[in-house]
Amino acid sequence: TSLICYFENIPLVSNYLQDVENQTYDLLFLVRHNLNLDPKLPKNIVIVGIDATSIQKVGVPWPWPRQFHAALVDALHEAGAKAVFFDIIFDTISPLSLQTQDISGNQTSMSTIDAGKEDDNFFAASISNAMNVFLACEAEPLSSTKYYAAIPLDLYVNALNNDVSFLGNSAVSYDNDNFVRRTKLIYPEFYKDPAISSSIPLRIAQYFYEKKATVLNDGKIKLVDRILPDNI
Repeated sequence: TSLICYFENIPLVSNYLQDVENQTYDLLFLVRHNLNLDPKLPKNIVIVGIDATSIQKVGVPWPWPRQFHAALVDALHEAGAKAVFFDIIFDTISPLSLQTQDISGNQTSMSTIDAGKEDDNFFAASISNAMNVFLACEAEPLSSTKYYAAIPLDLYVNALNNDVSFLGNSAVSYDNDNFVRRTKLIYPEFYKDPAISSSIPLRIAQYFYEKKATVLNDGKIKLVDRILPDNI
């Protein structure tokens, strides 16, 4: 890292050193895995992934109707889940308000706007009932003073009683080789907007521990009795 900082004004050298650091980073994780030194996975966290196989199995093209997500929230709430996080940005109206195709792509149908509104309302009602649902946002700087933010629909934010602590930034940065190795916990560049200045993982951690995090002078973060880097 020190060498990268030293040669940061020489792009070719800086990029080469960054690639070496990334490959070394990957190698350390590989060695740790091969030596069975990986930390134990937490038993109280469940990841529900959505991929091509699951979309094909469900038989409904992506994006799915919001009532699918509503049913999941209802089931998790009934099962006693402490928190639910969607790594999906619901910043557009329900897909039922748009032109859709079946999973084979052969038949096209047009749903009504009313069907879309009803679909959005299903999800909003489930969010409001559970009151432990975290929704993702993203932001992209446009200049030193302006940025574009993708925020969930007002309907969903209202369902959370307009509590921005249930919103968090899920944006990630890709390295030169298009891999994601680190993620930010805070986004100082958006400090004026609480919806996007904190990451989703930090939001959930604060909710879980029922404690607020403190940003220290050196940029690190204190949560309960732990000191965390600003990116992990």
